[in-house]
Amino acid sequence: MKRLIFFYILIIFNFLFSENNLDNKEKKYRIIGGWSFYSLLKDIIKTEGTNVYNSTQARVRISTELSNQELNFLKNRDIKVKSAIENLISVKLNNNQVPRIALCFSGGGYRAMISTLGALAGLKLSGLLDTVTYISALSGSTWAISSIYGHNLDLFDNIRLVKEQVSKPLYLSVSIKFMLENSLYKLFYGQNCNMVGIWGVLLAETLFSDLNKGWFRYLNYQEQYNILTRLVKSDMPKFSDFRNKIDDGQMPMPICTSIVGDIDTNNRYEWVEYNPYEIGFIESNTFIPSWSFGRKFINGVSTDYSLELGLDYLMGIWGSAFTVSVKELLENYRDSISTALSKTLDLLTINNDKLHKFRLSPAKVSNFAYSLDKHNLKNYKRITLLDAGLACNLPIAPLIRKNRKIDIMIIFDYSTNVKSAVELKKAEIYAKDNGVKLPDIDYSNIGKINIFKDLNADIPIIIYMPLIKNSAYCVNFDPEDSIQNGYCSTFNLKYKTYQFDELLGLNQYNLISYSSEIVNLIETFLDNKLIIN
Repeated sequence: MKRLIFFYILIIFNFLFSENNLDNKEKKYRIIGGWSFYSLLKDIIKTEGTNVYNSTQARVRISTELSNQELNFLKNRDIKVKSAIENLISVKLNNNQVPRIALCFSGGGYRAMISTLGALAGLKLSGLLDTVTYISALSGSTWAISSIYGHNLDLFDNIRLVKEQVSKPLYLSVSIKFMLENSLYKLFYGQNCNMVGIWGVLLAETLFSDLNKGWFRYLNYQEQYNILTRLVKSDMPKFSDFRNKIDDGQMPMPICTSIVGDIDTNNRYEWVEYNPYEIGFIESNTFIPSWSFGRKFINGVSTDYSLELGLDYLMGIWGSAFTVSVKELLENYRDSISTALSKTLDLLTINNDKLHKFRLSPAKVSNFAYSLDKHNLKNYKRITLLDAGLACNLPIAPLIRKNRKIDIMIIFDYSTNVKSAVELKKAEIYAKDNGVKLPDIDYSNIGKINIFKDLNADIPIIIYMPLIKNSAYCVNFDPEDSIQNGYCSTFNLKYKTYQFDELLGLNQYNLISYSSEIVNLIETFLDNKLIIN
């Protein structure tokens, strides 16, 4: 009942904010017609807000095995990968020789999003993108993935679209009323509305241009009605819809990541993976269908039929570094903040555990592991989801699940500290803590592109590609300097056209320049596999 009352209040609020160029008759019609409009919208939600799973109960799956849908994807993707590799090296492969190649993209705000698009463009132009099976993303790179898989555009048209959109300030992408109506839509279905939700709306409306028009407030009643109808019909793509792009194996499987925060797990975070088929806790191998994310669960069974959480909200969760706690800020980012601020925070939080753990409006969702016997999260009805970069800025967690059997992992590091490879060290520790062997990593010359491999064929080869200067591309552009003093700052949310082109171009150039090395590595890997077999 509260949601319905709030719903009506916001609709009336929308009518009361008529523009001055509307005549008095139309203004009066809007206000008087409020209840009629509300009734119509309520009917639309009942009849038009279609949910193909509105009578399907979801169940938790606890298993180290991959889902049947993912296994089917792999079967189809292997055909595509096999053909792509045969074209690159001019050698026919047997089905059991097809290597499993994964991309791992770091976070880093718009810098990571644009760099990810540049790397993918380089892979596409060099013929390597079709050799890839998985793409794992975190924070800013998830926004690039969302844009690519959420649009019916080819990669380069999508890049042009993103370039146009990020040239404008984020806050101009959507009107306040549009944001309110979007939040209202979530509230009506019992979904969470908070700062992460607002942030997600801004991101999604920026990247999905068909819905990002700031002109909403200038439309007449009928036009606004039509826009709201589209919203209710869930015109914004859903994450589970991405399966339509990968079922036949034509595109790699995207995997986005977050972490569970504010729980008692001995100071370790539980990683969450989001793939188009399933969403789940990686360490405890606990998964649900992606279309059921947001529902309430008890003992492994969903107890309602609410709609899947929208892509906008997920984008907000994946890239919500602003929800960092004071404790995490001091532990992970002390070098990035002023000495004065660091000392002030130390003084304020000493003997004040509440303030130490304070977060600004983090995302909270229903916990699908609630009441599951012996599960480490069984006592939490709701869980806090955070930007995974707070744990480690390289999302290797979903890629080292043993049944994914990754042979070659290309890690793209767009972090602020690539010269010291802090995030790669964290990733190495995470793998070790979870019983997964990686090749020995030599950090003595880490500030460049490196290949790390082991004689053991079961240990994945790692290609480490940090965001670094390449004088052959541009003598005057140093991304490290730009991160500290220029437009590549993680907090920059507006890129001029030349800045976008410069950053994207560097990543594309670096990939293409190194593509022959990657092809040679694939060929060597296949030769070794043939010898072993």
